[in-house]
Amino acid sequence: QSTHRDIHPVGPTMDEVFTNYCNYATMVKGIDPNALVAGPEEWSWPGYFYSGYDQQWSGAHNDYNPAHYPDRIAHGGQDFGPWFLSQVQQRSQTAGQRLLDVFTLHCYPQEGSVGGNAVDSATELLRNQSTRQFWDTNYTDPSWINSVIALIPRMRSWVTTNYPGTKIGITEYNWGAEPYINGATAQADIYGIFGREGLDLATRWTTPDQGTPTYLAMKMYRNYDGNKSTFGDTSILTVVPNPDDLSAFGAVRTGDGAMTLMVINKNLTNSTPITANITNFNATGTAQRWQLTSAEVISQLMNITLTNKVLSDVLPAQSITLYVLPALNTFNLQAGPMNSTNQLPLRLNGQAGLAYILQSSTDLFNWVGVSTNTLSSNSFPYLVATTNAAKMFYRGLYKSP
Repeated sequence: QSTHRDIHPVGPTMDEVFTNYCNYATMVKGIDPNALVAGPEEWSWPGYFYSGYDQQWSGAHNDYNPAHYPDRIAHGGQDFGPWFLSQVQQRSQTAGQRLLDVFTLHCYPQEGSVGGNAVDSATELLRNQSTRQFWDTNYTDPSWINSVIALIPRMRSWVTTNYPGTKIGITEYNWGAEPYINGATAQADIYGIFGREGLDLATRWTTPDQGTPTYLAMKMYRNYDGNKSTFGDTSILTVVPNPDDLSAFGAVRTGDGAMTLMVINKNLTNSTPITANITNFNATGTAQRWQLTSAEVISQLMNITLTNKVLSDVLPAQSITLYVLPALNTFNLQAGPMNSTNQLPLRLNGQAGLAYILQSSTDLFNWVGVSTNTLSSNSFPYLVATTNAAKMFYRGLYKSP
């Protein structure tokens, strides 16, 4: 005599998750219409696509073919994430209010021991590379996932198609090695990626212990000088040859117009020379430098000089360096009034310590240098003789180092 035992999964179905979410969101909005509600907070790669019911069903039946998953079949073979977004959009339209403000998922590295505290060379190199899963549409994750994750572009595509206007967030992540500089460079890389890719919300699990390299890596972006000075808030195009070895992120800071450039040398053992070409930004001749290394302290280094808008430096192995390039103050050329000796006073208003060129022209095409001066104050006076009958035009130019 034989017996047959049915195994019944207890994980939530897609409909259960959706219904419970909408009930909670409706209650929250009923109490505070201005509250922002995030969801569904799925915890892993399988959860992005399959319900908890199907995940348990597959394990219970040792059948990992999604085409056989009963809950997925009941929903036309749709992936959970896009289905959830489309359903909440429909429910929101019926309710007359937005029930989902931020579409949120969790993400942890699945490659080897990246998520732990291992710092052998193989793990460190993999940790350096694995941050690609947040953005690189050509990167196949080498773990059991064995697929292109491209999480932020994927989330944005799902939202655009299924519930436009919804923000996106990664509300749990941790790349390991908090007590080590390799964990710090990974964290700095992730912060830069989140900003560059336009992620709306991120929360780390959990806050690293104060004073650890990873904690200091976060401080490099949010309070590098102890006076709450921050990395810029408007991302700008920053290109590097190979982000597995060295990554860089640029942003302009709205408060003072400064350009901030975060450069992360991931090389495990070697210093790396860099050359950064600064374009479309009027920088002054020097940049501040702040740096975090395996010494586990944020240090302010000597200012570095830009030559023809090129920044050159050598970065220590496994280091994070922030360059702060003050914006060039706008300058103008002010004329008059004519004095009693038939001389026209000109005043070039600029920035003390910087060099400016005064030029003249009779036709606005051909210009001749009249005077070059490094301003000792924010204004430079110059007297122009007016006895010449020819018309004369004048202009001021900033003289870059």
